[in-house]
Amino acid sequence: LEPGALMPVLDELRAAKNAGDFETVYVELDVRGFISKAANSVETAAERVVSFSETLRSADLDPCLILSGVDLLENFSRLWFQNLISICADSVDQVGVSWAIPGEKATPSDASAVDSAVIYAGAGERLVRLTKKLYADIPEPLTKPVVLTSWAYVYPGQTNHRASAFYAATFLDMLAAEPRFTLQCLDLSAMLTRTANGDWTET
Repeated sequence: LEPGALMPVLDELRAAKNAGDFETVYVELDVRGFISKAANSVETAAERVVSFSETLRSADLDPCLILSGVDLLENFSRLWFQNLISICADSVDQVGVSWAIPGEKATPSDASAVDSAVIYAGAGERLVRLTKKLYADIPEPLTKPVVLTSWAYVYPGQTNHRASAFYAATFLDMLAAEPRFTLQCLDLSAMLTRTANGDWTET
């Protein structure tokens, strides 16, 4: 997709914003397709990010641009993303991460509710730790707030939805206590209500 192809979409977004349909336009720039060991792959991705950023910011939308695509569990992906942020930090507003909590392989199928709660809390701690590692070698002025662009919750034999809501609240409370994370995109009260009613597994 070329930046110029965005113009029809930007026109629609501008009209909707002027009509009062929303206040802020959030745009996720996902670069996972660029992550490779090929020469100049970081520079190529950075050029695209800067180009899209310039196009989006010139559309009179005042967008919040989220740079995403890093796999926090892969050392190469994390180091590649660090280099990208170092080059084009001025072109984005936030860094987005995806996270599976805790994931089917991390939780035994016969785990008790207590064991699952411990694993779940540990997944939150690990996300915070890996995100700090992502920023470990990046100068402070280049660091950006972190936002969860997507996250999945897998609970074996998920039947106790109120317990699931408690685990979700515990995880989000852990992130909220970490100043680098930004949770303003989540309607927390509505999400937990849906969880308690058994209507929610992923957001």
